[in-house]
Amino acid sequence: MSGDLPAPPRRVATAMLLAIRIVRVLLVVASVVLIFAATSLVLRGLPLPSWMKVSGPLTDGMMLTFASLGLLEVVALYCLLGLLREVIATVRAGDPFQSRNADRVQAIGWWMVVIQGVDMAKTILALSGVSHEDMTSDKTISVTGLGAIVVVFILAWVFRIGARMREELDQVV
Repeated sequence: MSGDLPAPPRRVATAMLLAIRIVRVLLVVASVVLIFAATSLVLRGLPLPSWMKVSGPLTDGMMLTFASLGLLEVVALYCLLGLLREVIATVRAGDPFQSRNADRVQAIGWWMVVIQGVDMAKTILALSGVSHEDMTSDKTISVTGLGAIVVVFILAWVFRIGARMREELDQVV
């Protein structure tokens, strides 16, 4: 049942794998920046670069919380992309309907829950330090993100059924 993909889809899968690798490297760099920002706030001995400073009612404690939440979000995205890379590798090999992929897609859904939770926490924190006049449209909770989470869990279920059907077919043949 499994087999290699034709050349064009295989090239797309390879490009996707490369893109994920690049994004994961950038996430490591982002983690270093967030750790630097959090450390400079805690130690107070390291000045924040001007591009990291914010104006307004945010206190150092709020900034430290934002940096910590941002780091958690980066770690979650890094893990999510690692799982996605493994799923794409099985697609590239021509064998995507495996029970391991169903587990991976379900884990991707849980990492998305973490990311959505962090976004909600950052929104609540941002709104607690912002006056009514300063509110902008980017300080809202994403209903689209919640819908995407539901879609990913449904896809995990589809992968699980597909893997089960493939196993049954392999037993018959």
